[in-house]
Amino acid sequence: MEDYIPLIIVIVAVVLLWAIGKYVSKQAQGMTVAPQPAATIPQGKMFADGLHIEEMSNVLIKELQDIITRQDEKELIYFLARYQPSFIELNQYLSDLRSQYFALLGKPSSLASEADKINAVNDIQLESPPPCIELDSVNKTELRILVEKNLSSINLITTEFMDRFGGKDFMENFQVFTQLTSQQAMTIHARPDHQNRAHLETFVENGIALQGRKIPLKERLEVLNFNQLKEMATDLKLTEAFNDKSEVAEGLAQMPGSAVHLSMIYESDDIFYIEADPTDAKVIDEEWELLNAFAKLIIGSLKNTFVTFDEVAV
Repeated sequence: MEDYIPLIIVIVAVVLLWAIGKYVSKQAQGMTVAPQPAATIPQGKMFADGLHIEEMSNVLIKELQDIITRQDEKELIYFLARYQPSFIELNQYLSDLRSQYFALLGKPSSLASEADKINAVNDIQLESPPPCIELDSVNKTELRILVEKNLSSINLITTEFMDRFGGKDFMENFQVFTQLTSQQAMTIHARPDHQNRAHLETFVENGIALQGRKIPLKERLEVLNFNQLKEMATDLKLTEAFNDKSEVAEGLAQMPGSAVHLSMIYESDDIFYIEADPTDAKVIDEEWELLNAFAKLIIGSLKNTFVTFDEVAV
């Protein structure tokens, strides 16, 4: 009998395994299939037909709607830069177009030719935009700007930047600033009738320029040209040899009487000194173009179609 014990053990094990398998199978058949999650509903507030805006106060949403109603692109650009509203479905649609564009381009935009970019944007399939979005509101160049750059990834035009350059007129002031300075410090003579006098006074108000006697004497003297400075040096008995304008201005700044001589040539309040700014003007220009294109698309698409404020506020 002992010779059959191993065989009995094997048979019992097989039967037990079979019974366990049947039980597990029966339990599995009785289990219900877990329901599929419902389609994700966009978060945020409804802003127009098929378009939601991410969480923003009702006061700001009303302000945004009023700007769109007035079709004030300059005001809208300022609002977009200041508050960075996010239109959920539009951003997703532009992201899809961006993927198409770079797939067609086949290389980073910095390595692509102008012809490559034109061909790529012309070949994009502009299918199924959000119901309220009218792509005809922008031309092909503006469309390319919208898909080549991502507004959410560029943020040099901040509230601080805009305030520093005069609020809603920030871009006009910044362009004058870069024209005057060429990214280096500059002393400028500007009478009250000078074409850029108002801009310069704005720079003084916002702390990015100095005026008159608040300018260190050395920098104030650099409003004169090299020959004028050398003539002043002769009058003040400064006999050193100077190689450039900066050297002679530095020498004259140490001489009593230099400030008086300068005031005999130019009124102090007509002298302005602008410090260099490290901001990349090219990147600012690109972000400005993107904001312009986005504002044009929003106003052209939504001028008569967004839902009422009461509906948005729900």
